[in-house]
Amino acid sequence: MLFIYRYFISAFIFIIYFKNINTKVINIRNNESSFYNIFNIFNNLDTDLTINFVDSYYDMTKINFYKIYVNVNSNISFVGCSNGTVFDYKREKDKISLNIDFKGTKNKLVTIENIYFINFDPRGQNTFAMHFLMDNNDNKVIINNCTFQDNYYDLIFFNLISDNLSISEPQFIFNNCNFYNNKQKIIYTYHIIKNKNNDLYKCYAIKMVNCNFINNNGLFFIHFMRFICENCYFSKINQSQNTNENELPFTLLYTSASINFISFKNTTFEDINISKLPLIDSNGLILEIEDSRFSNCVTDNGYLISIKQQYNNQYVKIKNSIFINISTLFNGNLKLVSISNSIFKDLKIKNLLPTIASSKYTKFVIENTEFLIVHSHLISLSNSLFEEESEYSFTNVTFKNIITNSNALIKCNHNDISFTNVEVDNVICAGDSDDSSLILFNSEYTNNKILHLNNIKITNSKSNGSFIKIVGDTNIFVIENSIINNIISYGPIIENSSLMSKIIMSNNNFINNINNSKYNCGNIQFNNNLDISISTSNFSNNIIKSNGGAICIKNILYMKLNLTSNLFNYNSALNGGALFLKDGINNSNNNNRSDEISIENNMFYHNHAKNFGGAIYSEYSKLYLATTKNNTIINNSADNMGGGIFTPSSINKTMFNLNNLEIHNNTVNSYNNDYSSKPKYIKLKTYFNENRVNIITGDYLNINFILYDEYDNIMVDKAKLYSFITIKLLLKPKERNTIYNDDDILFNTTSKYYMKGNIGTFVNGECNFKNLRIFAKKDTYILIVKIENNVDNIDLLFEDIEINVSNCNENQIKFHYNHKNEDVYYCENPLCRASCPVDISAKCMPNPKITKSINNIDYNMCICLKGWKGDNCDEMVFVDYIKIKRTSLVLFIPIFIPVIYIIFIVYNRKQKIIRDIGYFRILYFSFGYIIYFISNLFIAYNDFPVCSLNFLFKHFGILSVLLIHYINIIMSLKLGLKKQNNSKFKFYEKGSNNNQSINLSKPSSQIYEKENHNEYNIRRNTINENSNTIRERDITFFNESNLLTESSLSYNNEIKTYHKKIKAVHSLFLELIYIYITFLFLIIFIIIYYTSINYRTNTNIKNNQNFQQSKNGYWYYKCSLEKPDLFLNLLYLISFVIILFLSNSFSNYECIFKFIQYIIYSNYIAVAMGPIINIINSITLKDQQNTKIIIDTILNTLCYLSIFVLNSWDKIYYILRKDGNNTNIYFIYKRHDLCLIHHSTTCGCKLNISKETFETNYNNYINLYKTCLKFHIVNIDRNISNMNN
Repeated sequence: MLFIYRYFISAFIFIIYFKNINTKVINIRNNESSFYNIFNIFNNLDTDLTINFVDSYYDMTKINFYKIYVNVNSNISFVGCSNGTVFDYKREKDKISLNIDFKGTKNKLVTIENIYFINFDPRGQNTFAMHFLMDNNDNKVIINNCTFQDNYYDLIFFNLISDNLSISEPQFIFNNCNFYNNKQKIIYTYHIIKNKNNDLYKCYAIKMVNCNFINNNGLFFIHFMRFICENCYFSKINQSQNTNENELPFTLLYTSASINFISFKNTTFEDINISKLPLIDSNGLILEIEDSRFSNCVTDNGYLISIKQQYNNQYVKIKNSIFINISTLFNGNLKLVSISNSIFKDLKIKNLLPTIASSKYTKFVIENTEFLIVHSHLISLSNSLFEEESEYSFTNVTFKNIITNSNALIKCNHNDISFTNVEVDNVICAGDSDDSSLILFNSEYTNNKILHLNNIKITNSKSNGSFIKIVGDTNIFVIENSIINNIISYGPIIENSSLMSKIIMSNNNFINNINNSKYNCGNIQFNNNLDISISTSNFSNNIIKSNGGAICIKNILYMKLNLTSNLFNYNSALNGGALFLKDGINNSNNNNRSDEISIENNMFYHNHAKNFGGAIYSEYSKLYLATTKNNTIINNSADNMGGGIFTPSSINKTMFNLNNLEIHNNTVNSYNNDYSSKPKYIKLKTYFNENRVNIITGDYLNINFILYDEYDNIMVDKAKLYSFITIKLLLKPKERNTIYNDDDILFNTTSKYYMKGNIGTFVNGECNFKNLRIFAKKDTYILIVKIENNVDNIDLLFEDIEINVSNCNENQIKFHYNHKNEDVYYCENPLCRASCPVDISAKCMPNPKITKSINNIDYNMCICLKGWKGDNCDEMVFVDYIKIKRTSLVLFIPIFIPVIYIIFIVYNRKQKIIRDIGYFRILYFSFGYIIYFISNLFIAYNDFPVCSLNFLFKHFGILSVLLIHYINIIMSLKLGLKKQNNSKFKFYEKGSNNNQSINLSKPSSQIYEKENHNEYNIRRNTINENSNTIRERDITFFNESNLLTESSLSYNNEIKTYHKKIKAVHSLFLELIYIYITFLFLIIFIIIYYTSINYRTNTNIKNNQNFQQSKNGYWYYKCSLEKPDLFLNLLYLISFVIILFLSNSFSNYECIFKFIQYIIYSNYIAVAMGPIINIINSITLKDQQNTKIIIDTILNTLCYLSIFVLNSWDKIYYILRKDGNNTNIYFIYKRHDLCLIHHSTTCGCKLNISKETFETNYNNYINLYKTCLKFHIVNIDRNISNMNN
């Protein structure tokens, strides 16, 4: 490691020593002869030379040579002292010029360091302070830390000859140099070329590093080369003062050739104010500006950089730079301008040039750039940013706080333009009214030029015209993923008036925008031939003083529209709060076209129109072609018509199918109006039978008309928009054609017909003639309806109305209408005193004794109407029930019959027929009829207590009768047997003498002795009549069909089945009792409930709503219990029908009581004359109380009395015949089988059982009936068990 270190130290010392021994160093002082004869130093120079100017000041006037010629054969350095050496020329002419000649040399270096060049002024000698001649571009000149100040002539001239493109390094480098107050060119270059090509600028390069240029005139003249500035500073640049008439004046930089390269990096230009000339003047140039700053740089001619022409592959590139308060940056004809990561601020353009570039046919690519303000001072522009005939692309660009007086901030003619990730905020387009925009895109005559806006955000801006304006023949407009918010314009925010345009709008938010123009519709407007696709966008809170709060599509010649999944919310307009559609003027020429319209999944909420169409207004005649699906129009409103949709006319063409639409809660002045049109037709609201009306002359005729739109909606015109439509009613005699009375009131002596109040207007869709009065001679007339101001051709959709005019009634007073014409008169109803309740309970009649036409309350009579009485006819006259009450004795007869029957039953209660059928059942059955017949005593009621008694007794009685009927029917149905069933039980008492039984219906081989019979002992419960307890007696069941041992098993099953029937019947009996008690409590509850309501609401008889007037005028009490009475009657009817249904097959039963057949007959009567009579009368005779009571009483009494007689006569009859104890008379039990030979059961051929056994069997069957009706059966489960054992 130490060896390597020593090696490097030795090598360094050798290099220093070698350089010193090969470099000639000369120190020159100001007053020495070497300085005066400096020219001799450069003769025959063959080694590197360093000339040190050790003094700080040198008087260049002391050198006697006009020029110093230096032939560069080796490296030469001119070095001043460390603090800088001054070469003072003292502005004397004919003073030294340094000429350095590299001709014929290669790889040589000339260095100039730490020298101040001041006061150089050869005055007309046409020479430079330094002149470099180079024919090989691998040589180099470096000027370090030098200052050029207060010089009055051209300083440095580079005369170049070479076409070598292999050297990329700069040949001329200025490091840390300063240029102050120089009056002529600083650098002048001239490149002599042999073969011209587009890359000649690459041969030579001048590079300025960390240099300052302050208050200089005409700095750089560049010719076929590169000029590079890095970390330089430029300020106060002025026009050059050229002495050569052939040279044009310039300021910062001038290029005389068409192929040059200029680059500024980390360079600052500030406080530059140039008159007449640009900062850079060029003809063919590649310009790169990077990390630089231009501040307060202005020119009187309006632009900083002039590039008259750019050729192939030439461009301007600006990157990471800042431009503050500058004139127009570019002027000329540029090919390509790329601007990225830059800022433009405080641009104050005072001429008509575009703000950034006045260059036609240029392609601008602008990225990550901001156009904004500093210190809240608004930019004021008098023209657009760029020349309009150029192509633009903006990406990640911000426009903020800009005021422009131009007709557009960005204009583009017949070229594509795109905006991606662009933000526009607080831009004010203050140009002429209706001619000022942010973007003006004009495709002109070219086809399919594209304006593409993607992910742009435009906010808080204003415009005197349409904010984005699109014109031309054929173009494409795309805006997607964008936000346009809070824009105020005098015209649409987006206006497309192209002849033919394809529009794509997707995923946009268009909110809080205002169009203040009253003449240019829509915040977004499209015209002419259109192909529109709008999807997944939000249009909310947009306002316009004209039509189409969000979108206006007008002058439609052809349209393909796809409107999908958009939200239109809280937009406001004059017409069409969200959407306005209208045909073009020449649309009639395109009737055969087939527009393609699709409107799906759109939502229109809370939009508002000051006139018509809260959400949609359509005059587009092809909208009916639209396919619609899942669109919603809710809670929109309009001030005049069409809260949701308005189509003025021809809705079959101008509106899509409303069936595929959810539309509701849309309002006009708070009333519901989903869709509407202009008035279409008038209908007659007042109904006249067969369109005829009979009046008495002088009567008022109330006739009303309704105004409808094409949607058949009533025109509820809250805003009185159609109040100018007037209807005038005229008369024409039916048999003539003359129309009379064309004036409101006619009093001429020749006319026979007069009308008053015959002119009306529509209010809220109705024209009401409440004061129409007709005075005419008795005749038949046709009412003529005349519509005045019928601008919308409104139709009359009703037939002619015939008016039959009659003379006065007998109770009217006749007056002549006009004393000059006694044929026309009118009638007046008589007037009575104020206390006479006319048309309420009284009528006013003229006094027949008065013959004059006088209508005076002192002469007319107040006569009470039917149902009223008293001096003031204020007392009710009630229905007189006296005739019904007089027949109350007759009503006692149905009561006495059951009472007598009960006495008879009690007296004969020991008769077997009474005990077997059921003593208490017969008594309760009879008691039910007594209760029901008592209810008839209260059927004529005038108050609630009597009504409630009638209700209670009636339904208590009917329920009791129904209970007994159902018990009898259910027992017979469950315990009885069909006659075809030969397998029934035979009962024998133990110890019976019958020791065998013969079943004649079986083969004789089955007859066997008693010891082979199957016997089963069971316990049977019987009733102890004295103590109501149950005692047990042994009974033997014998089944005559079970003769074989195998049959005994089947018989066991039959016993079990029969005992299950007993338990089932007993259970049903208890259920019926429970239902019966429940209904009784329900009846009592109903009475209590209605009693509380009655006494709480009807305390005053005059105000009692339960009093109603019958057809004959008399008042009656309408009991509130009649409603539940109707329900219960219906329930009873159903119950009787069910009994008939259940008992339909009893004719084929045995082991039942005979009176069951009479119950069946009585139920037929009940169905025909019972509750159904009450139901029919309640419906048909509700206002004829007397008739209803009489019919109900008579028919119900006959019905229930007949039922009672049918169910009672057999007991009386059999007891009176002394057959009350003969069970065979009243109980059906078949003793014989049917003989197939004689077809008889009495021939004896088929004798089944003996008489004793027969009596035992049916008595035990009867005991089964009695057992089922016990509330509690003791030991029945144990008895069933004993039977099985």
